[in-house]
Amino acid sequence: MYDGNSAYINAPIDRNSAAVLLEITQPKHWDFSKFKEVLLTLGTLGKGTSIPSVNCPKSIHLQGLRDTIDTLTSNTRKKGIEYAQTVLVDIERKSLVVGKITHGTATETVLNKSLQPGRERQQKMVGSIHTHPMNQGPEYSHGLSGQDYITFLSDPDQQFMMIAWGDDYRIMVLKTSVSPNNQNSNRIRDRIKDCEKDFLISSEGGAFARVARFNKEACAEFGLILYLADSKSRDLFERVMVV
Repeated sequence: MYDGNSAYINAPIDRNSAAVLLEITQPKHWDFSKFKEVLLTLGTLGKGTSIPSVNCPKSIHLQGLRDTIDTLTSNTRKKGIEYAQTVLVDIERKSLVVGKITHGTATETVLNKSLQPGRERQQKMVGSIHTHPMNQGPEYSHGLSGQDYITFLSDPDQQFMMIAWGDDYRIMVLKTSVSPNNQNSNRIRDRIKDCEKDFLISSEGGAFARVARFNKEACAEFGLILYLADSKSRDLFERVMVV
């Protein structure tokens, strides 16, 4: 059990499960159906299981989440505050389901992790999407924040986290088999704060360059894959090399 302070220790993956993950994650370019298949498999296998690090895709096409992203960014554009929504898998129906929309302030919001009434046994949270308002400075908006990484890494349910900034810019991180799932949240927080100090606050260069260095370092440190989509690639998220 993960309580936010204690370490979460996942059950070992049996050989059959490991073989299934290796097989379905082999393609280097995932369409949305492949992304959904992988999330459904991970949701079935349970907490602490992530995609094999040897099979990190070069690109993921996420057109199936376009309406969800557009709704969140539209709300943020109108109100100037963060909006967020969870992504769930329904194991029985073999489908992805979006959770309830929440909103917060210009710099933070809290996810509503509730499942659909009557389907709590069939559903699991696997990811989240949230927005960063345009009126924030680039230090806070144009990348995942330190708190975003702390929240993501401390939650064994989440396989991916995506942020949307403006109408076109999206960034996503995806866990792998080398991402820690047995570190307590205080240890994660301390390391992320060190990364913020070294690469975001004290680092030289403009704001966007510092944000990029911080995000790359956080992903390299915790075995995450970093993806980017913009106005040119649209729904095609392409991998960003972090080392």
